[in-house]
Amino acid sequence: MVYSALDIASEVSALQGAIAPGMDTTSQKTGIVSSTNVTTNRLLVSIDGSDPIPMEYAAGSYTPGEMVTVKKEYVGGIIKCYVLGRTGGTAGVTLPTVPPAAPTTATATAIIIPTWSGTWRVSNGKYDQWNASRSAYGGRATLYQGDGYGSGQLYGLALYGDQIKNLGAIAITAMALTLRDASMSIPSRPAMEIRAATNTDASGAPAPAGVTMTGPALASGAVGSMAIDASLLDSFRTGSLQALATVGVGSSKYNAVRGTSDADGMALTVTYTRPV
Repeated sequence: MVYSALDIASEVSALQGAIAPGMDTTSQKTGIVSSTNVTTNRLLVSIDGSDPIPMEYAAGSYTPGEMVTVKKEYVGGIIKCYVLGRTGGTAGVTLPTVPPAAPTTATATAIIIPTWSGTWRVSNGKYDQWNASRSAYGGRATLYQGDGYGSGQLYGLALYGDQIKNLGAIAITAMALTLRDASMSIPSRPAMEIRAATNTDASGAPAPAGVTMTGPALASGAVGSMAIDASLLDSFRTGSLQALATVGVGSSKYNAVRGTSDADGMALTVTYTRPV
């Protein structure tokens, strides 16, 4: 009785199959060595173009591409294969190969903009109490820091909510913060000092956490970026941190950057790994 390569491959891969009436209980086939699995002590052999099948084998040295004699036994409806030894010669065909596993992760980038931004004035104990009506500076959404022109100490806050957590990232590899100068008429523009904040809403003063990061020096109205410190990335990934604050203290640090009044104000560029 003659069987196709598909019949044999299917039966051997499944390791079972019905025995047709009159079928010999043993048979021999010529196979092609693919490789040796030393961990399981099995030889991987292709029969009639099938995918490589793990088989026990007679002691000896076997080379990929070498032809071997395979004994097939049908016992109780189960097919067992055993390599008897080398047949001699090498196959003149390309060995079947198992395709590489599909990747399970991918790298992606997302732009996250604040859901809210503003400035806390310490002397008033409230937000929106400094230059809130100055649209030329970005209005109430601008983030100030320091103390200038009678303001008393100011701290800015930008809230991002669950947007970063909802990316479903396995890991965040980098985050960059966009800073847009508020274009105030001031004689000097000290660099903004940034910290993460534990705030989840605007019900209280900014609550800084983690390291202090220093942004680039910006000319009036200019835009720059800065890297968020690596020590903070996983906390943003899990959602335990959801905010950034501007924290420069004193008159020498008085300055401001735009928030939600501008499309890129305090925007975060998040590079992350996600499952596919």
